[in-house]
Amino acid sequence: MPLCHGGCPKNRTLLNQDSEPMNILCSGYKMFFVYALPRMLRMVDAMKNGYSPKYYQLF
Repeated sequence: MPLCHGGCPKNRTLLNQDSEPMNILCSGYKMFFVYALPRMLRMVDAMKNGYSPKYYQLF
């Protein structure tokens, strides 16, 4: 995931397929960004066009 950088080391308590430490919150982060990222990007488009982010649904 391009926005994730492993999180806080204290939360890296799980191991992934390659036996590397993985943040215990990874699945929650993924769920959040799948939902929120498209909306946040539309908010950015609204602001670039001079609108308040609350009008993101227009974009």
